[in-house]
Amino acid sequence: MALEFQYPCVRIRQDQNSKYLLLFSAPAFDIDSWIGIPQRLVLGGNETAGFQRTVSKSREAALRQFFGDDRNVIQNPILAAIRQAPGVQVVYESSQDNDDLGVVRISFEELTQTPMAELLKIARLYLESRSPELSARALPDELVAQLSAELPTDLLGPQSMVGGAEISVVADSDDLEEIDEPAEEALFDESQITDFWDHLRAREEIAKKLPADKISDGLLGFDRLTIEAYLRPVILVDGQHRLRGAVLASEERIDASAAAKGLAIAGHSTAEIRRQLATSIGRALPISLLMDESPAEHVFQYVVVNQKATPVAKALLGTIISTSLAADELNEIATRLENANIDLEAARIISILSKAEDSPFAGKVAKGMEGEGEKLPWSVLGSVADIFRFLQGAKFYHEPSIDHAKIWRDLHLGDSPIVADWQTRGYESALAYWRDINGPWMGVFKAFWTSARAKLASDDIGAPNAWGNPRESNVFNKPSLHILATDFFSFLKEQRVKLQSSDQISDLVEEWLEYVSPNYFSRDWKLIGVKKDSVGTRRQWSRLWAQHRQSGGNPPLSQEFSKLFKG
Repeated sequence: MALEFQYPCVRIRQDQNSKYLLLFSAPAFDIDSWIGIPQRLVLGGNETAGFQRTVSKSREAALRQFFGDDRNVIQNPILAAIRQAPGVQVVYESSQDNDDLGVVRISFEELTQTPMAELLKIARLYLESRSPELSARALPDELVAQLSAELPTDLLGPQSMVGGAEISVVADSDDLEEIDEPAEEALFDESQITDFWDHLRAREEIAKKLPADKISDGLLGFDRLTIEAYLRPVILVDGQHRLRGAVLASEERIDASAAAKGLAIAGHSTAEIRRQLATSIGRALPISLLMDESPAEHVFQYVVVNQKATPVAKALLGTIISTSLAADELNEIATRLENANIDLEAARIISILSKAEDSPFAGKVAKGMEGEGEKLPWSVLGSVADIFRFLQGAKFYHEPSIDHAKIWRDLHLGDSPIVADWQTRGYESALAYWRDINGPWMGVFKAFWTSARAKLASDDIGAPNAWGNPRESNVFNKPSLHILATDFFSFLKEQRVKLQSSDQISDLVEEWLEYVSPNYFSRDWKLIGVKKDSVGTRRQWSRLWAQHRQSGGNPPLSQEFSKLFKG
């Protein structure tokens, strides 16, 4: 069914080269029906390609209460942008007397009754319009098989043909190939946009074989409302809590009104009543609508607004940037993000290290989303990566005057074969080549932590030296990771190492740890009540490790780790 809304508006343009803004007001119920909120969610283990944070129930409740008092006014407009080119679903019509006064018409096909298979297809085609190369991508057969095995038994008979293969109702997981994400050599060479397309396409194929009435609300973690958010004519950039609070307050006010009771007696449904009374009784909100359909511009606006006001957590910022845009879309806004003092390259690097299958930190780093469990903070991985990338900051907590990475850099990097061809590659210096996002440091970083993890940590998440759970682990936490990185560069400096390649790192780690007890981190350190990142504790750990790595023998007694360094 086609829907159309019309509102008086003012059109402004801030610069001759900028896109137009439309300023108008609309009932919260209206806005809720035509605006899409592309939230950053995990659906079936796969991240969606949205950029909004998940809703805070406390903020939603506070704004609901605020809007419940009709004396209260919020002057900040909701920020939004069109999804398709101007004139397709959002049309501005000027008045006869003034080009910048007129009406905005918003029209679209309501998708609430669209079969799930068709809805998935529409969403897939929208992604393909953003990244045309996806249209030539093959059907993800392995993912179809994997997801088919996860279907609830009530959707299948004793046997069903899905994706061209016969799948038993109860599938043995050992019969299915594990599907890994491809390694990312650069952030958008293997974009999550592609993974999202795969998941849409696979579910679309599965949905064709299933009863439409049984999957009307969603399929395998992809619910209808989330998919519809990508297809509505207007995208919400900022203000989801204000909108949600206004909608909830309007529902309460309308439902308690005498007019609503009269309409209910006349046989109207709750939805019809709320729609009829939205303008007269419900809350209206101001809108600032950007007439720019570029997904890159939508993300740019969101990031800038939220960094300058209520900042997006660094982890979530990186996740948004890494999954919301295809390569060419990122290129459109990369310079502008950097100019807005948003460290895009750092976010890209940490995203690579936290997702690439050849990184020992893959799946171990917090992305700023709900329900992640105990994972390494984004900022910790960033600080450890910076030591390797910039070759500075490798200072023992108990001896902060010496930067071991900087000393090695100044004395030995230039003579290291690993950067010998920096000039032929077009870099201004050996260090510039080393620290490039695709420079040698990345391979060295991955190789070092892969080897150190194998020697010092355990994959048993319950072990004292677990590679994971930073709250409990002795090794997988900020102080220990920093100490290990620092000491490795201290070793490189002591041995006057000229790095040949990242292939050399595993042997160097063997030499570095020659005197270290294999049980150093694998014991109970008696840390009840100890704050790992306190100054005294990290200095104590730093001193204990440096002494043991140099002298060997038995590791320090467990009770030594709960003492505070007083030197």
